[in-house]
Amino acid sequence: MGSKHTSLELRNLVIQKFLNNYSQKRISEDLCLSKYAVHRIIAAYKMDGRVAVKRRSGRPPKSSQKSQRMLCRLSVISPKMTSRDLKVSWSDGFKYTDSNIRRILTKNGLFGRRAAKKPLLNKHHLKARLQWCKQMRNNRLEDWQNLVFSDETRVELLSGRSQFVRRPRGAALRYKPKYLASKVPGRQKSLMVFGAIWASGLRVLARVKATMDSKQYIAILENHITPLLGEHNIFQQDNAPCHVSKEVKEYMENSGIAVMPNWPARSPDLNIIENVWDYLKMKCGERSCSSIDELWEILQHEFYSIPNAFLGKLYSSLPSRVDNVLKSRGYPIGYWTFLATFTYLYYYLYYSCFCLKNGKI
Repeated sequence: MGSKHTSLELRNLVIQKFLNNYSQKRISEDLCLSKYAVHRIIAAYKMDGRVAVKRRSGRPPKSSQKSQRMLCRLSVISPKMTSRDLKVSWSDGFKYTDSNIRRILTKNGLFGRRAAKKPLLNKHHLKARLQWCKQMRNNRLEDWQNLVFSDETRVELLSGRSQFVRRPRGAALRYKPKYLASKVPGRQKSLMVFGAIWASGLRVLARVKATMDSKQYIAILENHITPLLGEHNIFQQDNAPCHVSKEVKEYMENSGIAVMPNWPARSPDLNIIENVWDYLKMKCGERSCSSIDELWEILQHEFYSIPNAFLGKLYSSLPSRVDNVLKSRGYPIGYWTFLATFTYLYYYLYYSCFCLKNGKI
């Protein structure tokens, strides 16, 4: 840490120890500063008795502190305004470029970031989420483990996610083959799957033909879900039309399937299987597929390879999810992104340990 980044309090401690005949090496070790930083502070003190950092020269900024606070306040009130929009809305008599605006905002701790994508919630959605969380907030872990979470997802043959690469600067390098992301013209081929997970590690993955309808959903329930449901299991499903149709309700009633009541719409952050889907799509994006059948084989392999311990971690996260939704007054919470990252790290460490144990790396 250089002396120009050292606080005045720490610089005073350096001089105090120097005046008490401490060596520069000992001062460096006691205060966790580099020897160079300690030497610079002591040298400045010997030269002119100065402890504080000498004020540096340079052209003063055009904008005053007051006008910068006004700009930051405008950005806080409307965080989606671009630097160009802010430049138009904010003026203190000087001309500014977009980069000047961004520099002022960055200096004051307002950084440009990609907005997190979450479902659009109206007041009815928020009310339903709060009511459900209030009903479930006193659940014990054993109660959560009786739930069977399910959902459908669509997986593209070629991942449509933004892909990041590390490369040297220069426009000429941008279009080199090794820095390109593959893209197929026209409509992207995709595969729709249905999945369900149990706290015990039991899981089901079923292929969906084209788009899910009531008849196909009943067939999946009959062949994959009903035989595996225990006496105390409660089946969770969202409010898709094919899930709440008259035929499906009659089948569930006749089959004795206990369905979780009042599941709030647009609540993927409360459905832990969404983290499983995110992991599967990430793994499929790492492998090249030439056909839908090959993609299906990869999906099955990755889905049934997820450790049971990881599903247990997802179930144990449910009480804190409910608490966080209540704290946010029904608005979306950050578990989706956080656990997606945790999924990757957890499985990466698991696979690394497995390889080390078997001498593969």
